Amino acid sequence: MPELRIVQGPDAGREIPLPTGKFTVGRLDCDLTLTDTTCSRRHTQFNLQDDVCVLGDMSSTNGTFLNGVRLTRPVRLQPGDRVRCGRTVIEYHGPAETIRMSLHRPEQQEDAADVLAALASGEQMAAEDEAPQPGEADHSLRILYDVISDAVRAVDSETLLQRALDRVFEELQAERAFACLLEADGHLTVVARRLIEDAHAPSEPLPRSIVDDVLARHVGVLVEDAPHDQRFNDDPSIARLGVQSAVCAPLTGSGEAIGIIYADTTSPTRRFDEKHFRLVAAVASQAGMALENGRLLGEAISAERLSAVGETVAYLSHHIKNILHALAAGTDIVELAIEAGNLDKARKAWPTVERNLTRINDLILNMLAYSKRRQPKLAQADLTATLEDVIDLVEPRAAERGVQVNRHLAELPPVPADPAGIHQAVLNLLNNALDAVDDGTGVIRLASRYIPPDRPDEARNHGDVELVREEEPEDKQGKVVIEVGDNGSGIADADQETIFTPFFSRKGQKGTGLGLAVAKKVIDEHEGAIEITSSVGVGTTFRIILPTAPVEDADLADTIIGLE
Repeated sequence: MPELRIVQGPDAGREIPLPTGKFTVGRLDCDLTLTDTTCSRRHTQFNLQDDVCVLGDMSSTNGTFLNGVRLTRPVRLQPGDRVRCGRTVIEYHGPAETIRMSLHRPEQQEDAADVLAALASGEQMAAEDEAPQPGEADHSLRILYDVISDAVRAVDSETLLQRALDRVFEELQAERAFACLLEADGHLTVVARRLIEDAHAPSEPLPRSIVDDVLARHVGVLVEDAPHDQRFNDDPSIARLGVQSAVCAPLTGSGEAIGIIYADTTSPTRRFDEKHFRLVAAVASQAGMALENGRLLGEAISAERLSAVGETVAYLSHHIKNILHALAAGTDIVELAIEAGNLDKARKAWPTVERNLTRINDLILNMLAYSKRRQPKLAQADLTATLEDVIDLVEPRAAERGVQVNRHLAELPPVPADPAGIHQAVLNLLNNALDAVDDGTGVIRLASRYIPPDRPDEARNHGDVELVREEEPEDKQGKVVIEVGDNGSGIADADQETIFTPFFSRKGQKGTGLGLAVAKKVIDEHEGAIEITSSVGVGTTFRIILPTAPVEDADLADTIIGLE
């Protein structure tokens, strides 16, 4: 007949036959009444039907834990499973017939902890007649699954080791458990610890002889009777700490010990055995591999970042150097002309100086814009005024080169936007268009329009650069479309996938490769879209699409470079 054995808590030692049907456990009005005050009145329930037992929590205050994991739904129990209610741990034992007749597992299987521990230490597996019962095997396997799952989800070494230590502490019913990492100077640092309420935790909580042996041999140690173990009975710290039984296993990475997991008890009646040792060794092996993989991944990421920083610095240094050379040449001519009293020559040279000052200013602004991660504060903005200001800035440079500038700006409704950000994005696109066209024959165009939600397919031909575009998708909200077009050389299909990549440029000395990347970043921050249509030898059009949903309680936006 199935039974429940209380193995920890105020009622430890009791064995209760488990009858068929629902069997409740708690402090009051239950089939099994516990004296544990940390349990709820009606805490948990066992439901036995046809030799199958299902465990369920009864909305207890502190929850029911199965093998160290909090119960969130009813779960079918297996022999050897441990249920914790408050400080009480109950072990479930089913009949042997249930195990032999199970269709879900073979009659005999190797314990997963034994397999992993043996692989890690190079030891031989136990003989067949020492193989654990199927219930124990399944129980150990679930613990290892939990440890591996924790290793995948953990974001740092402390979290990973704390979770691994929780499994060890619960399973061994230890009084003290520690997870330590080995520092470069050879000292151990306690990263995680678990103690029962009245456990002793001095400044040096670990027996050095046991720890040193594990770190020196890279092999775990099981101490069943510490006061009489000839390997360690000369260590005064064992007597000082009152250790009766202990288990310690190395955290190994790349064949070297990087730390330990240690657990002990001071109770003369509580002894750790080979099963506990193999489980701790397996948990330590998995945790060590996870820590090592995390370290290697961190080193790879750091190396990649350093490489990217190096390439970026080299690229920007080269570009800034070219600008400074042109700037120096222009200033030399201006200085010579002033010294000679030739103001006409100075006036002719000054545009070179001014142009390169603008280039380096634009480069710095784009660097700041791209490097800053920000969520723009949107405000209802008059984008028509913003676009007028942008095109006024571009027209003088276009006039110097004989490039025609066409504007087709419609009256737009207020749009939730960061005006400074949109200003920089459109300015980058216009400068890009200006660089793409030829002197004397070039044409660039800036157009805007509002598309109401009830007219998604409104006509789009507003300028001199007419390109084929896909149909506007129907949208439940209105939107503003801003187009920047040119009749330049166009962009090849192969390059259209990478033009928004930082430092990608086909303009040689003219471009930094940041203008389009910044424009896309700004529009993405506005939850808008930026599209490109281009034909080689015909021209290119960029389309910015911004939603016009109202902004509630919007504050004035900070600029794209982070100035208030």
